[in-house]
Amino acid sequence: MKSQNPQFSALISTAELDGLVRQFGVVFQRFGLRQSLGRIWAVLYLSPEPVNQSDLGQLLGLSSGLISSSLRELQKWSAIRTVSISGSRRTHYVAEHNLLRMLTTILAKREMDAIRELQIAIRQANARCQQTVRSHDMQDRLQAVEESAELYATLASLVPRLARLPVRGIKRAVRLLRAIRPADELSDTPTNSGGMRL
Repeated sequence: MKSQNPQFSALISTAELDGLVRQFGVVFQRFGLRQSLGRIWAVLYLSPEPVNQSDLGQLLGLSSGLISSSLRELQKWSAIRTVSISGSRRTHYVAEHNLLRMLTTILAKREMDAIRELQIAIRQANARCQQTVRSHDMQDRLQAVEESAELYATLASLVPRLARLPVRGIKRAVRLLRAIRPADELSDTPTNSGGMRL
């Protein structure tokens, strides 16, 4: 195998590093993505220098077709980017190094697509109900679903924005969210003599 970095090739082939790369594949699969995406991203992330498609195939033992389609999908999610290497005609790739930013961007885009499709279906169903006599109860339920979908879309759009904050800003935002107490928790909170909840 002719790799740009023999030391990296040897290291990534060890049981420990191979296990880590495979585990990234499992993580990506749990997020609804193909395992190959996680494995390719892990190799690019761990590599000290950009890697081309041929070397990725040799390092991971994956077909050129699977590598190619996976690279395109990772680029679509902004999880990797291409770079030019002086003296080489091949395209080389590097990974987005902020794992949190990458995963939240992927999740937000995927979920937003699903929410948009749901909202379209709700509007179509609502239009049909409006043509039907005595469908007020169903229209009320559809409106409730639509409002919930809109709220969820708003929350989903906030996640990648939070992930772009510096680490200190993310920790501050998490502390703020944890401080918010749901109504069911507040209902169990003792009150003082004036009736105000503590």
